[in-house]
Amino acid sequence: MILKSALSGFLLFAAFAPISRWWCAPLALLFLMTLLSDLNIRRRLMVLTIFFMAFFLPLLAWSNTYVGIVPWLFLTGLQIVLFFPLVLLPLSKKRPWSYLFFPSTWILCEWLTANIPFGGFGWGRVGFS
Repeated sequence: MILKSALSGFLLFAAFAPISRWWCAPLALLFLMTLLSDLNIRRRLMVLTIFFMAFFLPLLAWSNTYVGIVPWLFLTGLQIVLFFPLVLLPLSKKRPWSYLFFPSTWILCEWLTANIPFGGFGWGRVGFS
């Protein structure tokens, strides 16, 4: 599960520059939804944290050049925390309708990253891929 989470997160990163394979984004989100299915909250939190570390660490690595390691890691951590509402989703393979909550919650989380903190850091929005 840990390896799948990391690979899915890196797959989402592959949708962005410098790799720029746009078709990786929907696949990564599909894999994330299936990974989150039928897990308890602690495991969902672990899956999401690993997924977003594999996504945001390489995506925001350029900021390390300008501000250093600590602010880069802090920004990455903040971006990950803003996606934690996904932990609360009731995703279940037994109830396929529950997958309707994922896209709207994802958009809410992207809105949060685009507005918090200091007017937001909208890097990593799937629409940019």
